[in-house]
Amino acid sequence: MINSVLLVDDDEIFRNAMKSAFEKRKMKVFVAGDEPAAMELFREHSPSLVILDYKMPGLTGISILRQMHVVNPLPVFMLLSGYGSIPMAVESMKEGADSVLQKPCDVDSILVEANKIVEKKKKRVAGMDESEFRSFNLNILERVGIEKALDATKGNVSKAALLLGIDRRTLQRKMKRMF
Repeated sequence: MINSVLLVDDDEIFRNAMKSAFEKRKMKVFVAGDEPAAMELFREHSPSLVILDYKMPGLTGISILRQMHVVNPLPVFMLLSGYGSIPMAVESMKEGADSVLQKPCDVDSILVEANKIVEKKKKRVAGMDESEFRSFNLNILERVGIEKALDATKGNVSKAALLLGIDRRTLQRKMKRMF
């Protein structure tokens, strides 16, 4: 059940309107206009729903989504976009978004979609809680491992491949597919 929301959008008017609408539905709402504030609120409050604007100055919602997934993959992640396209939606879903909605959208449709996602997740694997299920998402785990290896080697692909125990060309193919 959705009971708290983190809304990340650079448009202050939109943020405040959505915040008021969620609060009218008795939800705890946290808002942020940039990445540092969003990550701080996410770590501090662990919301059950995260709504990210796809396009913000200097970054995308997907870049924030990647970081949030590493910290806590449990919430329902939704991306909102005024510039929706099928490739953008596919990329968002590959990176861990549970849903991509077109702006403008109303709070009721967001909550209906989020609650459907929560129910689907519960039914996916009987007897396995959400944290166990998410830990088996190979795409996320593989990407996190590659990013850590690249960070540890300061971007040196050959050394990262050695750390991961795979061939350099295999790592390059994986990176081309993922990034």
